Amino acid sequence: MHTQNTLRSKQRQSLWYKRVVTVLSAACLGAIYSWLACFEPSTEGASHFHWRWMALLWIIIGVGSSTFFWHKIWPPSQCPIASRNGIIKGLVMILVPMLWWLTLPLRHLVGERCWNIITAFAAVAMALSYGAWMITRLLKFFESSDEYDLKILSSDEQNIK
Repeated sequence: MHTQNTLRSKQRQSLWYKRVVTVLSAACLGAIYSWLACFEPSTEGASHFHWRWMALLWIIIGVGSSTFFWHKIWPPSQCPIASRNGIIKGLVMILVPMLWWLTLPLRHLVGERCWNIITAFAAVAMALSYGAWMITRLLKFFESSDEYDLKILSSDEQNIK
């Protein structure tokens, strides 16, 4: 009885945590995207805040992409395991608007300066991608090594009996 109550309490805490993370990240992304949509560049190089109705669209995009992302990472109780395909879809949905706003300052650059910055971004992206690939390979190696060690241990235990 006590373990069931503890399990229910942990499930409620986990559900509460997931809801808080989902709601706060959706609100923050909606606010950030709408805030960025309301800036106008001026001829002096500064930016000025000016309300636009386009901000409402970006609020919807921010809230929707964040909610979709967390729904794919933490699926509902009917489907308790997040699939790799679902996680990739969630990442794409949240990364596309982020990349849109990340590249916003680059849109005003022209000529050689623009290509220098794009080249630097490409080099950094390739380096980070290579690092992520190496870490993934290393983790897979450790997992396979652990599986091999566990097989040897279980076979040794069976030989002892």
